[in-house]
Amino acid sequence: MTDNHFEPDSFIDALAPLLDLIIDDASRAQVKTHLEIAARMAALLFEHKLDDHEEPAPVFAA
Repeated sequence: MTDNHFEPDSFIDALAPLLDLIIDDASRAQVKTHLEIAARMAALLFEHKLDDHEEPAPVFAA
């Protein structure tokens, strides 16, 4: 991921038809807000670099 620029409107326009979603204007603003929040949260995760031998989380086995 080299480009940190996220365009929620383009994302909505591209994926809504693929998911067979109809997003009206009133809902679109809320969907856009949630996508922007999710993008900011993802950016925080991508800021932390892991060493090649580090695991992102512990592995639990029963």
